[in-house]
Amino acid sequence: MKDIKIDLVYLWVDDKDEKWQKKRRFWANKLGVSANPQNNDDVRFRDNGELKYSLRSAQMFAPWINRIFIVTDGQTPKWLDTNHPKIKMVNHKDILPEEALPTFNSHAIETCIVNIPELSEYFLYANDDMFFSNPVEPDYFFDEAMRPIVRLRKQNWSEEDLASNLYLRSTIYTEKVFSNKFELPCPSYEPAHCIDAYRKSYIEECKLVFKEEFEKTMFANFRQENTIQRYIINLYAIARKGCKIIENPEVYTQNFSEHVENFYASTEAAKNLESEIVMKKPKLLCLNDSSLATVEDLQIIQNFFNKYFNKKAEWEKTELNYIEGSVNKNCIVFSLNNDYVKFFSAALSSLVNNLSSDEKYDIVVLHNGISEANKKTLESLINKNLRLEFFSVSDYLSSFSDFDLSVKDYWDISTYFRVFIPIIFKGYEKVLYCDADIIINSSLKELFAINDENAEILAVRDSIIYLLGHERFKGRITEVKEELGLKNPYDYFNAGVVLFNLLNIQDKQDYVERLKKAFSKPLKWQDQDVLNIVFEGRVKFVSWIWNMQYHLLFSNRECIGIEDNNLMQDFLYSTANPNIIHYTSPVKPWNNPEVPYAPEFWQNARKTPYYEAILQVMTETLILNTAKETALYIKCNSAAGIVLWGASLFLEKFIKKYNVNSNNIIGIIDKNPVKKGKFIGQYEIFAPEDLKGLKPEKIIVTIINSTVQRAQEVREYCKENNIQNISIETI
Repeated sequence: MKDIKIDLVYLWVDDKDEKWQKKRRFWANKLGVSANPQNNDDVRFRDNGELKYSLRSAQMFAPWINRIFIVTDGQTPKWLDTNHPKIKMVNHKDILPEEALPTFNSHAIETCIVNIPELSEYFLYANDDMFFSNPVEPDYFFDEAMRPIVRLRKQNWSEEDLASNLYLRSTIYTEKVFSNKFELPCPSYEPAHCIDAYRKSYIEECKLVFKEEFEKTMFANFRQENTIQRYIINLYAIARKGCKIIENPEVYTQNFSEHVENFYASTEAAKNLESEIVMKKPKLLCLNDSSLATVEDLQIIQNFFNKYFNKKAEWEKTELNYIEGSVNKNCIVFSLNNDYVKFFSAALSSLVNNLSSDEKYDIVVLHNGISEANKKTLESLINKNLRLEFFSVSDYLSSFSDFDLSVKDYWDISTYFRVFIPIIFKGYEKVLYCDADIIINSSLKELFAINDENAEILAVRDSIIYLLGHERFKGRITEVKEELGLKNPYDYFNAGVVLFNLLNIQDKQDYVERLKKAFSKPLKWQDQDVLNIVFEGRVKFVSWIWNMQYHLLFSNRECIGIEDNNLMQDFLYSTANPNIIHYTSPVKPWNNPEVPYAPEFWQNARKTPYYEAILQVMTETLILNTAKETALYIKCNSAAGIVLWGASLFLEKFIKKYNVNSNNIIGIIDKNPVKKGKFIGQYEIFAPEDLKGLKPEKIIVTIINSTVQRAQEVREYCKENNIQNISIETI
């Protein structure tokens, strides 16, 4: 089998191509085809960028593939080097007769794939939503006699399924066509919907046997009743004993299996995708698009793609897409996802409301999936002095697969985009990057006018510098010096507001090399650590008024202190007169309206179309917190020997609000040494090392952010310190 050449064939369409969209609308109207899920729904043609990652998966897990043919309507992915010897683009007109064109029917195209010039006798066929997800060899697709291995699933359809699904009805029709021809009962199977193996000679034989049906399907411009699908080729191979059958579990059954070789999933189930892949370790994956998938689901999938298929293929272009400057030489950049749009609208409103008449900026929103409706709503907030543009992060960052762009639950890949601003923003003099969780209280003209003194960026020192004098944070000094390799921990800056002077960053290759060096370090705060390494000694520090990090006023406030009097005076002035408020904490004004500077957020939110939606988020959060308070109150009064873990703001508010006075509570554990010996209500705060002496029967974790993670940390602490027979609960 080593000497046998096996090709790979894809069908692909760029649904964002305006010419193609216009052609599809014209022919749908001409042929009277309505837009419905069965034959002409948008989601049937939607491109979520899967092809790039499917091709990556082929190189990663099936490098023995000979050539890759991509069949399109004259379209070419922008990122694909079509001159690569392994890649061959095939136009519909190269394989279908002119009378059958244009076609918007994959079944029609499939009738003619054997017409692809230079296609090998043995080949694999895939849609762009199919992936190799673990290493496979040719014998996974062809047996020892070089017969295709056909993977099928048992049918399990209701009448309702058939009535609403043209694809299933075409499967039934295909079976009837086969049974009538061979006078054989048809097996009650359906295609497994994975990467399939074929022999070209078998298909050519099948086309002769079912000539009329192949031609009828070939001339169907859109999917329609009583046409066949390529399942007919599998049935023909079964009849002539020209294949080996393997039965895949039904989709429902696979969810309860420990291991599934061909995993079929839907984009609407994106949240569980990564855990399923890690657990089941499939060799093939099909990620079928669904009209029920939300923008957030598609964003999760993009993160999965970038994490799981992170090795750039040799046929991907190395050229970058640039964000070009306009007549405006200054640009303001934000980074967010679709779910954050409503909160970002307040930041955008505050920017617009504080513009002076002579300020003109381009606004670029870096995103990982924002709906068209949200884009239009944000555009409605812009005035004539601003120009708004949206730029997809995920499409761009795949160009930087050499870097470890790891993601976690609480940030996605878009957070890294700011580090690439000096490379891909072109034609601008200065670019101000801002996190989306800010409020602007003044004109930005003064910030852009600051003399940079040849520095590459202007930035504000991170709030950590005001805590480094405290014993609890001494370890951070070690981290900054030894792990990040920075000379002065007091020059560590916050990356939430950074002004890039692109005129001073001329050598792009040098900048890329600095990035590579930074990404090789152990990064705790990801992009912020990267920027601090890259720009060490190249920063002009500006006043805290331009990035007032508000969490320091209610979190670790007991630890604030710094010997530099100028920095302390700047801190005090800035907290009273902030030009930019940065809501640096999981505790935001929209989930806790009592935090400092919440009124500034709500004043701006009230001026946006999202005001009611933000109110709903706040209401739901308050209801949820009330439910947590109730649950904690019940737990505290239903058992004795309780220790509360985490002297959080939530717990402090809870004890005061309900005047909690329960003899069941022994005390509170908190890792902050400053809090040890203090009280919340009548309850003393202890350090974790005091836990053994307290001898509790139960620990209740009262930190409501990352609750599950914190509970796991408590379990690990107890295990490491041999503390046994204590139940650990959350609220």
